[in-house]
Amino acid sequence: MCDSGKSKNDSKPEAQTPSAAAGVHRETATAAAQPKQGEATEDITEEERKQFEALKGAGNKPPDEVVKANFAAKFNGKVFVELAANSARKVNPATEFTVNDLPSTHRILRGPNPSMTTDYRPDRLNIYLDDKNVCYGARYDGQKTNV
Repeated sequence: MCDSGKSKNDSKPEAQTPSAAAGVHRETATAAAQPKQGEATEDITEEERKQFEALKGAGNKPPDEVVKANFAAKFNGKVFVELAANSARKVNPATEFTVNDLPSTHRILRGPNPSMTTDYRPDRLNIYLDDKNVCYGARYDGQKTNV
């Protein structure tokens, strides 16, 4: 074996890219090649990006205060009717409501000073009923007063 004086680690210098030749760091060139915020990438279409932006942060948020107040107010003074699943009785929407009229997240509280858990769920509608099942108040958790 003949040793030419070069070690195995000695190799040809790497070919320079145009950006490296111009004195631009490799990290800077890579960052410049990435899309800026709001630009579509090759992975998603512009339509998909718009859909994502519309859904971003949506989550399970409660309705705004005006919608809450208007929705809750429609139960005041009406009688809560508990119907069996196979009941043929019709409900008069002007004076009565059933559990089917309530949002999926709700709580029915009976009596003048009802006991309740203190877990805070801003999307939960609380329905307050008197001893005759008449709604005297309805509010979402976190609202200041009954409507």
